[in-house]
Amino acid sequence: MKQKRKIYYLETSELTGLFKAIKSTGNTRDLVMFKLVYHLGLRISEAVNIELTDLHEKLERVTIRGVKNGLTSAHAIINGDQILLRRWLKVRTTMANAASNPYLFITNKCGSGKMQRNTIQKAFARYAAMANIPRVKHFPHTLRHSTAISLLQNGATILDVKERLRHQCLSSTACYLGLSDNLRLEREKLFNEKFTI
Repeated sequence: MKQKRKIYYLETSELTGLFKAIKSTGNTRDLVMFKLVYHLGLRISEAVNIELTDLHEKLERVTIRGVKNGLTSAHAIINGDQILLRRWLKVRTTMANAASNPYLFITNKCGSGKMQRNTIQKAFARYAAMANIPRVKHFPHTLRHSTAISLLQNGATILDVKERLRHQCLSSTACYLGLSDNLRLEREKLFNEKFTI
């Protein structure tokens, strides 16, 4: 029998601490990148594959090209992320390789290519440590898991989560249902209190 893999995600307080830590460094690129990863439920490979041409007019939407047989779809960008994105795009134009690099998230070292995953991994681990997040959660993929849990905790259906994460199969999304059981029980208790006939 195949053993279930433990899914690590960030609690609300940990998310707050993480974004506060990133903001404290003044790194606009990392702040907007990790906010988009969280808000859109991105894999790191999806984030690094975003090209400037994937940004829709007025930065209201972005097209995400799915990986690992994921779906390609356009997603709305929340207002706060739009502001950060505009700020990053201004910073990006000052970089030596900006004109020759089609990717949204770049470094001075990546030339005309995309950012390396290990660069992002190291940055995330550094910010997570700054926020005193347990070491077992020092992986950017915890943001994707956090997206799913946050959506479920705020009343989204499993189909909403499937769509946000761009899963092709519902079975890929179902792993998050067990993690939100405590919340489901709390909601059931509240619903039951309203049915006092």
